[in-house]
Amino acid sequence: MIRMEYDKEFYEIVYIASANRSGSTLLEHLLGSQGDVVNCGEFRRITDFYSENKKAIRDPQNTTACTCGEKVSECGFWSKVQSASGMDFSKDKFTSQVNALNRLLFKLVFFVFGPRLTRKSADFYRPFALELKSAKNCFQVFSAIHRLNKVTYIIDSSKMIYHFLLLKTAYPDKVKLITLVRDGRAVSMSSIRGNRIKIFMGGRFADGLNVESIRQKAFKAAVKSWVSVTIQTLIFFYRLPAQERLFIKYEKLVTDLNESFGTINNHLFNSKLNTSQQLSTKVSHAIGGSPSRLKSNFSEIKIDDGWRKDWTEEHKKMFGFLGALLNRFLGYRS
Repeated sequence: MIRMEYDKEFYEIVYIASANRSGSTLLEHLLGSQGDVVNCGEFRRITDFYSENKKAIRDPQNTTACTCGEKVSECGFWSKVQSASGMDFSKDKFTSQVNALNRLLFKLVFFVFGPRLTRKSADFYRPFALELKSAKNCFQVFSAIHRLNKVTYIIDSSKMIYHFLLLKTAYPDKVKLITLVRDGRAVSMSSIRGNRIKIFMGGRFADGLNVESIRQKAFKAAVKSWVSVTIQTLIFFYRLPAQERLFIKYEKLVTDLNESFGTINNHLFNSKLNTSQQLSTKVSHAIGGSPSRLKSNFSEIKIDDGWRKDWTEEHKKMFGFLGALLNRFLGYRS
């Protein structure tokens, strides 16, 4: 049975759910620049980054380093957090431990009955209990971050909506959701830029293969992935009470930070957010996310529209068939 020992500690988790390449790194960095906030990046992947498991960290442009510049296993911040939490980042589990069928069942139970009854069902169904044990491990670390840094808000930008469901089920009153979306065309094109194309081909081709010959196939896979992730995220977004969720567009965040932060403050935070157009130079200790988070010139907030120069009629036709309807639902027009 999941005990509620963390309910009395005054902190909240603000979880960012999104498809890859949607701007979650930027958003969590902006939020983490605030005085009462710690952003920890894609925390569900802490074990892979701590152990430098490059097979699990599939993005060839990613790095095992913390944003402070140190390896996670050598970072002073994460070393203190590990010690204070009593966890072992190399062995303890912080993400899903069950098969796809049980994950689907967990989603269905959550959708129908909500987090509290889903949590109760873990008392009788072992796979759910395993999932909530992983979530409880996350909260043991979050609690240590809260105590060490004296902050009210912890940003987890793990992106996967399923991981949010685990956290929300374990401690329903401590987790709120930001759903971040971006034009599906931009997401799909960015997803196959450079060596990232290998992710959508399963890595099953030689380095010497003509990438152009499989670029359209990879683009199709990227669009399908964006559609699947976005639909699932929206389903559970609308399942939550209005006061526990917030919908943000990447493009709006970048072009009107003042309004975006005003909305975030009104819905999720109780403190005034700094809306400077320059990213803070404060050292953070986030893991995962876009490799751009480690660039020394990652200081100016501007929209990334580079995908348009590579957009072709073939891309337009394929996206029109697979993703245009969802894109229009989100408010984007070609």
